[in-house]
Amino acid sequence: MVKTSIRKAFCICICIMILMGMTTALRAQCLVAPPAPDCSGTEPLASDGETIGTSVSKWFYGSPQVFSGLTINGGTLIVCGNLTINTFNFYSGVIFVRPGASLTITSGPALLMQGGCYVYNYGTFNLQRGLVLDGGRASVSQPNVFINAGIASTLSLLFDWMVINNPYSWFVNEGKASMHGIVTDLNSAAGSVCMGLKSQIYQSVLINNAYHTYTAPSGPACVSVSNNAYICEQVTGDATMYACLGPTETTDSSCQVSRGKTKPWGNAQLFKGCTICGSIAVLPVSFSDLSVTARGNVNYLQWKIDRVDHSHRWRVERSSDGVKYEAIPADVRMAAGDAFYCEDMQPLGGVNYYRVICVTSSSGVWNSRVVTVKRETGPATPVISPNPFNSVFRIVMPAGERAEEISLMDIKGMELIHLRPAGGEGNIVVNCGHLPAGCYVVRIITAKEVYLKRVLRR
Repeated sequence: MVKTSIRKAFCICICIMILMGMTTALRAQCLVAPPAPDCSGTEPLASDGETIGTSVSKWFYGSPQVFSGLTINGGTLIVCGNLTINTFNFYSGVIFVRPGASLTITSGPALLMQGGCYVYNYGTFNLQRGLVLDGGRASVSQPNVFINAGIASTLSLLFDWMVINNPYSWFVNEGKASMHGIVTDLNSAAGSVCMGLKSQIYQSVLINNAYHTYTAPSGPACVSVSNNAYICEQVTGDATMYACLGPTETTDSSCQVSRGKTKPWGNAQLFKGCTICGSIAVLPVSFSDLSVTARGNVNYLQWKIDRVDHSHRWRVERSSDGVKYEAIPADVRMAAGDAFYCEDMQPLGGVNYYRVICVTSSSGVWNSRVVTVKRETGPATPVISPNPFNSVFRIVMPAGERAEEISLMDIKGMELIHLRPAGGEGNIVVNCGHLPAGCYVVRIITAKEVYLKRVLRR
């Protein structure tokens, strides 16, 4: 009992130390956009000149139209067709642009995302003015989030800037973005520009004033700079970020060098005299048809790639929580054509998360997406559902484990809810109805382990 108490105290101390850097840790992967709502043609229509208020959702569909004005103040706009808005105000709320649809906002003062503003672009977003992810009312629970959500998504700010000036704003690019330039201010957070696998950002000018604002956690991605880069802090720690620097591009890092710092681009791989990202031969080929199935006591993985290179070296990684991955023994074999497969002979109980990593002499390192399979022996770690949640979530404990203490904390580590659940087994209900929307961390202490889980309240 004494040893258990000492171990628990030690784990709690370690967790507190970890939580001091929790904001960075939780941003290790790019934020993921929720699915775009359906558009059947029967939903309530947005109208020219209206204000979409809190808890109100409006759709645009039908033939292309031009609105003279529109305001979103806490509501949701779902764009299912081709919509142009001349005078647009975005105080808070959500915008979805569905695949194949487009939203164009015409020229004028810079569009301010002022806090609690979310854009999920699955189609085309044309902005003929600047875009500022502003810190005026932004906070941990009311961030600004712009996600170019799919590989076919397009964002265009050809004649103006995107500015990130606070630690509560995030730009995620999974597709292609073109703009005059991105300004990451000195108050920007690390990883505030997060790039998905094979995504591309084209800029005339890059200005970076904060440390490691760019990240490419899923594998190679490309930033193209045609004219100038002004760098006062190291751009990235990721060697998976490729910088395509135009024939006349110049990098000015004098403000960094004057403080005795070097390597302005960080670990980025630089390609000089580069005109388009597609000309970089080391950009990776793509995975497809990756799947995992449970067959008896074995989990069977299979996948394809779009270009076979016989220098491939494979690594298969598994996780019980989708966060911490470890390599497993896996004999990867090639089937017909471009298909590969392997078996996990000792799968975990409950949910198994898998990703496949490939290393080649020509393409570098690249990752697959994550796939999961659930085995009927129950969860290997606590499972939280639903996540995101509205006001209540449930914790399902692994068989044989008992939750002695449960804490809900904000991402700075401040405890907001503390429970000592009776029994501590099975399903445990946590009511968070009094808390604002935002990202939180659940800490679950058992006699054997301390678990940290991220949850999001809508």
